[in-house]
Formats: sequence, C-alpha cells, structure tokens
Amino acid sequence: MFNYHSYNIDEQSDHWRCANRLCKVSATTKDGLAKLNGKEQRNSNTPPSVDDISDILLEGEFIVCQDGKSCFLLFDSKDDHRIIGFDSDACLNILSKSSTWHVDGTFKSAPGCYKQVFTIHAWFMDQIFI
Repeated sequence: MFNYHSYNIDEQSDHWRCANRLCKVSATTKDGLAKLNGKEQRNSNTPPSVDDISDILLEGEFIVCQDGKSCFLLFDSKDDHRIIGFDSDACLNILSKSSTWHVDGTFKSAPGCYKQVFTIHAWFMDQIFI
C-alpha cells in the first residue's frame, strides 16, 4: 500500500511512499504511468522461490497480516490454474468505500511459476491504496 507524499514541480510527477514505514520502496507517477524507485529487501522469513504452483505452501505467518491475527489470504483456487488472492480486512474496507478502482497487471514482478500479478488500487480520502 502506498501513501501520497509530494509533488515534484520540476519533473511534474507525484511521489508515493510505502505505507509500511520499515519498507524502503517508493513510487513515482507521471502521465498515468508508475515507476518503483526502490526494492524491498528480502528477509530471512521470505519463503524460497518455487518453479511449480503446486509447491507453494500457504500457512502460518504467510496467510495472516503483520498483526498476526487478521487474515491475509483471501482465496486459493488450489487447482491446475492456481489463482491466489491476498487482501487485508482494512484494504477490503477501503475498496468497499472507494468510488474509483484502478487495476493493473504486471508481468515483470510475477514469480517464476506465474505469468502475471494483478492488482487492484482504490482512491480513498485523496490517496491511492494498493
């Protein structure tokens, strides 16, 4: 999730920061396009990469939010064309209150066993949430 941070007059672009303050990722938007400015560092709890969707194990800390209580795994089709959805209760609440949604599909950041990552972004309280 990104929060609006500032506007760069010289570059005519908006600057966004990751809502998680420990995260070092930021984004810049200009002319309707977005660019990530940094990458979040992998930590020792990050699961290993997998080459086959059947090798993905979603359990424990990987299916709950950072508070350790709220569900983060929204759905898992568990079939040959496995689709996994993640969301928090807070983000679902924001989506339900937003009058405008933006969707995006990216191929670059998709894990090796997937072709695409699909995201839904919502405008709420003059900020965009991912």
